[in-house]
Amino acid sequence: MRTLGPAVTEFFAGNLWHTKGTRIGQPFALDSWQQEIVDLIYETDDHGRRKWRSVLLGLPRGNGKSPLAAGIGLFELITRSDAPDIYCAAASRDQASIVHEFAHGMPRGGPLVDFLHFPKSRTSAISCTHNDGRMRVLSADGDLQHGLSVSAAIIDELHAFKTNKQEELFFALVTATQKRKDSVTLIITTAGANKASLLGEKYEAMIKTHKLEYSADGCKIIGRNEDAGSLLIWIAAPDATDVSDRAVWRACNPATWLPMSEIERLASEVPESVFRRLVLNQWVLGADAAIQPGSWDACYNPEGARIEDGVDVWAAVDIGEKRDTSAIVIISPTPTGKLRAAATIYDPVRENVKTLLPLVEAEIRRLAGTYTLRGVGFDPWQFRRSAEFLAADGIRMIEVPQVEKHMVPASQGLHDYIEQQKLVHDGDMAFRQHVLAAEAKQTSRGSWRLAKPLQSHGRRTDESQKVDAAIALAMAIAAYSQDEKAGGDLWATQW
Repeated sequence: MRTLGPAVTEFFAGNLWHTKGTRIGQPFALDSWQQEIVDLIYETDDHGRRKWRSVLLGLPRGNGKSPLAAGIGLFELITRSDAPDIYCAAASRDQASIVHEFAHGMPRGGPLVDFLHFPKSRTSAISCTHNDGRMRVLSADGDLQHGLSVSAAIIDELHAFKTNKQEELFFALVTATQKRKDSVTLIITTAGANKASLLGEKYEAMIKTHKLEYSADGCKIIGRNEDAGSLLIWIAAPDATDVSDRAVWRACNPATWLPMSEIERLASEVPESVFRRLVLNQWVLGADAAIQPGSWDACYNPEGARIEDGVDVWAAVDIGEKRDTSAIVIISPTPTGKLRAAATIYDPVRENVKTLLPLVEAEIRRLAGTYTLRGVGFDPWQFRRSAEFLAADGIRMIEVPQVEKHMVPASQGLHDYIEQQKLVHDGDMAFRQHVLAAEAKQTSRGSWRLAKPLQSHGRRTDESQKVDAAIALAMAIAAYSQDEKAGGDLWATQW
């Protein structure tokens, strides 16, 4: 193999330092598996020219894609002689800034400081004084990015490119690379929710058109298409993998800084679908689903789910956007420690009303007259006035803004109750539809929360993908759990 990879590896070790994690402050010495990736990316032909103009690198989360890409971006910035323009892009400017911030910090105090100018803002362009090069972050508005001349484009998390403007950004960068000799597009990503997406289409096309090599354990695919100058590096568990196979966990997560104990923690804390996609990098049908159908169906018990008049119940309401559905969910504990759950779902079209608020208020008053209503969780965004009226009637209202602070633990609680079969329901199909449609959205802190699904191009999904009852169920379980603990700060305000 002819490659510039060893020179890039030496560049990392001699010029860059780790800026985060257990290796902070240490020279950026690439692991052997990272060296193999770099060797592949920098393969050259008989004339010493770059073989691969387009590279798709798929790795599970936590294996250092962003700092590796940042170092490659700096290598391109320093070593090119064409006044290089290096761009960091993603589905949002904040996401694109992650790679750029690594590039901003890794050379500090080393030999590169004599060649690079770093602005005070970590999102402003890094400039190279000896070749007039620049490395900068792009906004996610593709309509504004035509006309660029791209030496290297680093595109982060392609699976998140769903809107027209995001997809336009991708194509604007790819087509701009033709203006520079030996330019390159490096895509770093984890697998997406499904293959009906920009990333999925690209991955499938590469599988069909590239000459593929598989590792002995099946966890690594190398695909080459020399005519197209295209390279695929995909590290992931094979489709038929047993999700509990520790050997596969390690093969898919080769980073030496990632201990097995951390992978085991994630296996116990996130939904299986999320674990498969983000930790095993698998393409899984419905990969973003927070609750799997089998888990919900295992909680079916129509007799056990009956809630008798007069018993203690906790409730929560999720008010949908304009012309959207809304839901009230009630839960009641059983003597065995399980929770009975039931949902009432409202559709403004079916009800032929402009607003569902009067119907929701009336149902909450009915619940207060039928059961011992211990509390009603609500998001003040669209329900504050209604909550004031209900509180005036003596109903305990619990303010729950649907932000990460509250919804992350509420989502985890819902998941645990269902996975442990500590919840029972009567099999209502509309309720089931809402629960199974809810996605597990990753947060900036590495946790997850329930979220509404998004279609490609940013359009909300159809009626079969509403999730109001799932959100309300999570809020109701959290209200009950918090009362049982008799304290804590999950609930911001009680009325």
